[in-house]
Amino acid sequence: MKHRTWIKGAGISLFLIALLVLFAFDGHALEARFSVNSETETYVATNTDYIAYGETNVSTSTIVAGRHRLLGFVCLPYDTTLASELVVSLHDAANTITAANLFDEAEWDPDWNKTPMWYPYPKAITTQLTLWQGPNTTVIVYYEDTLKF
Repeated sequence: MKHRTWIKGAGISLFLIALLVLFAFDGHALEARFSVNSETETYVATNTDYIAYGETNVSTSTIVAGRHRLLGFVCLPYDTTLASELVVSLHDAANTITAANLFDEAEWDPDWNKTPMWYPYPKAITTQLTLWQGPNTTVIVYYEDTLKF
């Protein structure tokens, strides 16, 4: 009788240890999947014109639809001695900018805060990323590669 009780207790202990190890590894995988990737990549687009708005079609070999996910973006002045219109819109389309394919947009005060816009969860592009930005600006897009997890 004592032998069966010991085996039962040992079996439960081994099961709990195995379960603990499983959760430890699974938690590590979840942390890596949903935390900010340590290998965050950036794409920089500049519009050096001080009057006209700029449009950039990001190469599909740079930010690949279905593979890369956007983490955030920021718009900064290109030449700080000139006036800038710190506005940017992101479109999920190839070579076209319309309200139908608008992905996100933001505007920053030129004399105040220029903090990047971060997404609570990474966002995927399905076609191609196209940027529309104000005059005399630099746009930085932060993204991650899902194959590097």
